[in-house]
Amino acid sequence: MPRADISGAYEASSDSDQELVLNLALFLTNFLSSHVQLLETEANRAVLLNAHLYLIKISQVEEREIFKICLEYWAKLVADLYDEMQKFPMSEMNNPLLNLSLGGSGVFGGASAGPTGRRAVYTEVLSNLRLVMVERMAKPEEVRSS
Repeated sequence: MPRADISGAYEASSDSDQELVLNLALFLTNFLSSHVQLLETEANRAVLLNAHLYLIKISQVEEREIFKICLEYWAKLVADLYDEMQKFPMSEMNNPLLNLSLGGSGVFGGASAGPTGRRAVYTEVLSNLRLVMVERMAKPEEVRSS
């Protein structure tokens, strides 16, 4: 994962630097929305994952508008991955060992992709996204007051 602490830097930066983060969020979400399938090749895997991991870092910024921009992209990506999983025959989905798979080799297209398909490419991204979503979700009053 990129080591940049974008959230911390955002809080301590000037208005123009904060605008840069907003523009970066807009650029990444628009670019990935339009071209993610072009990047889902073995040759572009590092670029694809780095772009998503930077977007994870941007999603941690405590700015409502930036988070909404990122959240819209994440919802689209997760829905696409979910829809792809629904297309697999139930016989392939009934194997519990396949459902526990957390990635590995052969995740880009072809017959070797197995039932996890594109989802396997995003294992690290989705894991980090879960953490961000739990961190950013509305907290019950009991949690906030302690």
